Amino acid sequence: MYWVIDTGTSEYLLDGKGKYLREEAIILPMGGGIAKYEHQTNVPPIPRGKVGEFETVILQDGSPEIQEDHRGRKLYSTMDGSSVEMKEIGPLPNGVTDKERPSPLHDWNQEEGGWAPNRHRILQAKLAEIKTQLKHRLEKGGFEAFGTWHSSSQRASTQIVAMRQSIHADKFQKENWITLLGEDTRLKKEDVEEIYEGGAQRTREIYAAFRAHKARILGFGSDTEKILLYDTSKDWPMSFEEYLASEREKLRGNNDNDDS
Repeated sequence: MYWVIDTGTSEYLLDGKGKYLREEAIILPMGGGIAKYEHQTNVPPIPRGKVGEFETVILQDGSPEIQEDHRGRKLYSTMDGSSVEMKEIGPLPNGVTDKERPSPLHDWNQEEGGWAPNRHRILQAKLAEIKTQLKHRLEKGGFEAFGTWHSSSQRASTQIVAMRQSIHADKFQKENWITLLGEDTRLKKEDVEEIYEGGAQRTREIYAAFRAHKARILGFGSDTEKILLYDTSKDWPMSFEEYLASEREKLRGNNDNDDS
């Protein structure tokens, strides 16, 4: 019995079910003996039960030998976490790991043999997140006044300021105003003032939340894991988007109760 050998790698080849491929010996004409080719050997391989998941058996100096085999595995560079492909039999080279990088905020720790969060980058990323939240909520968050929601955009703010100036100059006439809920209304003087105060109060609340988030993040000190897991999307004044989401959730809950 002869086993099939890869002429390039000298490994014993397997079929799709993980069994060693065999070839019957070819009988030569009378007196010629048995044919043996480069891609065959009559040296039995090591039993598959003794070969690990990421190992293979090669024919080395006439004897079967187990070697590491990481071909086909998902592997990554320890430099930047990019994908790496192993094309040869053998152990993992330096700079290659089977551990996927959790995020660009992690660096490879050679001593521990794994990815570790980079505190400086994580801290900067979290501070950037709350700045993004601040900007978005100031411009897009909206606010409540006299029972409805109003835009906090620069355009809307400019419009309200202009109305207040016309009030102070005693030139104000009722102005058309469209709320975030699509309500078309005519603003009276007291409405303008209430919208102005509502927007100013919401701005103060948003900045207060921003400062609180920043203080919490910096307060974690060297506890990188707490910084990494900190949720910067919570504990802000409710935005118009969040209000709509809560109303939709209430509606779904009511429908579920009606169906039960």
